[in-house]
Amino acid sequence: MDKKTNIWLAVFFIAAMLSAYISFLFFGDRVPVSKIQFAGIVLCPLFSLAVGKRGKDAWLVRLALLFTVLSDWFLVIRHSHFPIALTTFTITQLFHAARLWENDHGADRAKRHILPRVALFGVLETSFIILFRALSLNFDYLVFMAVMYFSLLLMNVVISFLQKRKNVLFSIGLALFLCCDIFVCLTNVPNYLDLPESSFVLRILDLPIDPVWAFYFPSQVLIALSVLKGLEKTSLERFPSAGPPESVGAN
Repeated sequence: MDKKTNIWLAVFFIAAMLSAYISFLFFGDRVPVSKIQFAGIVLCPLFSLAVGKRGKDAWLVRLALLFTVLSDWFLVIRHSHFPIALTTFTITQLFHAARLWENDHGADRAKRHILPRVALFGVLETSFIILFRALSLNFDYLVFMAVMYFSLLLMNVVISFLQKRKNVLFSIGLALFLCCDIFVCLTNVPNYLDLPESSFVLRILDLPIDPVWAFYFPSQVLIALSVLKGLEKTSLERFPSAGPPESVGAN
């Protein structure tokens, strides 16, 4: 698909998502919030499919967005099967991690990607096991997967900003994704701890807008738009620009 068509698709996509964002964030009492939110999430992989078909980078984004849709089907529409939703969200982050891996062509790639991830995951899981035992709380499958998911996302954000040839939209999208999940974590704190009404966490939960979706929705938009950068790189690799013309020798 030509560049001009992709630009127009991006314009319509942004306009549609912005309209949905404003409607559920500021007019939630007048619109079917869950349906609009889920429709927007579904539109993200559809947009990524519409703008082109070539390139491993693009397909990693599409697969990540498809698993995000699956997760939100359980969380937003069904309000059930939370372990499955968390598992599919973790798979989403694995696809994002694979994209970062594929876009890193430097030496010692494993040291920058695998070792830090394993170390962070081990430290976080161990810390949470100790913390939950100290508080006499149940360290169940959901907590285990939540820590794994968070460690993947956190490292994805860090690596995306450290890569020399970074995709800025992808990096910002992942950062917003992280902000979203920080608020998700805060909303779940009252399920494990008794908090006073004046606590910072409960004050956040009483905000007039939903901070989770305030960050989450634009994160998915930016991740979907980041596929355009990947397609641009694929095109450059497929059709490399011609080198400088050979100089004509003197007669």
